Amino acid sequence: MTQLSRRSNLRQPWPFTVRDDKDGELLRYRALGANQDTRESLELYRAYFQGATSLNNKGLVIRQNDQVNSPIGLEILNFGAGDSIFVNLEDATHNPIGIKVVNPGTSDGIFINQDGDGIGLNIDHDGSGASPSINVNHVGGDDFSSAVTITTPFSGDEVDGLVINQGANSAALILNNNNQETTLEINNNNDGATAIHVVDDSNAVAMQFSLGLSSATALSWNVDTLTTGKLLNAGDSSRTFTSAKIFEARHITPDGSNADMTGNIGHFESDITDTDTSGTATMDFDAVLIERKDTMNGVGGTYDADGSLLKLESTPTQTLGTLTSDVIGIEMALNSLSASDVYAMKVTNDNAGAGAPGGIDMSTFSVDEPLLKTVADAITTVGTVSHQIAVDIGGTTYYLVAYTHGT
Repeated sequence: MTQLSRRSNLRQPWPFTVRDDKDGELLRYRALGANQDTRESLELYRAYFQGATSLNNKGLVIRQNDQVNSPIGLEILNFGAGDSIFVNLEDATHNPIGIKVVNPGTSDGIFINQDGDGIGLNIDHDGSGASPSINVNHVGGDDFSSAVTITTPFSGDEVDGLVINQGANSAALILNNNNQETTLEINNNNDGATAIHVVDDSNAVAMQFSLGLSSATALSWNVDTLTTGKLLNAGDSSRTFTSAKIFEARHITPDGSNADMTGNIGHFESDITDTDTSGTATMDFDAVLIERKDTMNGVGGTYDADGSLLKLESTPTQTLGTLTSDVIGIEMALNSLSASDVYAMKVTNDNAGAGAPGGIDMSTFSVDEPLLKTVADAITTVGTVSHQIAVDIGGTTYYLVAYTHGT
C-alpha cells in the first residue's frame, strides 16, 4: 500500500511524504502529452519565506537503508536525445554547487561505467580562464595516497591514460609545487614500455626547462643498479643531416656587465671508493668515449668520410675596449700513482689506406712558430745515438736523431 500525503504548511520539512511497506515501485510518475520545447515531468520547487535560515533544507531526499541487496537509489533510463540530468545554476550571487558528493567511507564518490565509444566525462569550460576546469584538493594523510589515479588496461589495444589537446597559446600542463616533495613521479615497471614519450611534429621545442633559482637542477638522474643501460640515449637516423645537432649545451649571456666566472660548462666525473680488504678490483673504463663508425657497403658507390671526432674552437672578438684571450685548447692536469711510466696523452692511429698514419698534424702553424714547449733540460754530455723520430715537414718526411740519456 503506497501512501501519498501533502502537508499544507509549507514551513514543514516535507510537503509530500511517500511511504511503502511492500515490494515493488515506490512512486511512478508518467507525463504524456503533446511535444513541447519546455515542459517538466516532475518539478520540485522550494521557496523559503518568513526569514527561514535553516541550512539543512533539501528539495529531494532519497534514503537508501538496504545494506544487503545493494539496490539503486535513483535510476534514470534515457531513451531520448535529451540530457538525463540537467543542473542549471542561475544564482550568480551565492555561487551554489551543482553536484556535491559527501563520502565518509572508502567507496567511490562518483563512478562512471563507460562501456561505449563516448566520453566518460566531458567538461565544456567557456569561462574567462580564471578558474580551472577540474580542481582536485587532496588533503589525505597517507604518504602513498594519490590525488588522481589513471589506470589503463595492461594488455590489448593501445589506450592512452591522459591526452591533452592543446589549442590555445598557453601551457597544456602546469605543475605547481609549493613543498619539498616530488612534483612529478613516474614509476615504470614494464621492461618494454617507455616512461616518457614526447612526439613533436613541429619545429618547436619538445621539452624546455626554465629555472628561477641559481642552484636549481633542471634534470637529474639517480641510478644505483646500472650495468649495461644508458642514463641518456640520444639517437638520430636522418639522412639529410646538415647543421643539426644531436646534443647542444650553450652558455650565452646578454649584453651587460659580467661578474667574474669560474667553474665548468660541462662536467663529467667518476668518483669510486673501494673498501675491499682482499682481492683486486680492476677499473678499466673510459670516462668519456667518442666513437664514429663509417661503413661503405654499396657496389660502385663512393663514400668520403671527413671531419673529426672532436673539434675545439675559440673565437675572441674585440670591437670596443680591450680583450685578452688566453684560452687553452686542451688542458690536462693528471695525478698518477703507478710504478710504470704514465703519459698524459696516448695516440694510436692505424691507416688501412695507402697513406702513412700520423700522430699530430700541426702543419697549419706559420713559420718560426713553436710547435712544442718542453721543460728546460740542459745537456752537458751527449748520449749515444740510437733512434730516430720521423717528422713530416711540408709533405716531406725528415728524421730527427734521438739519443740515449745524457748528463
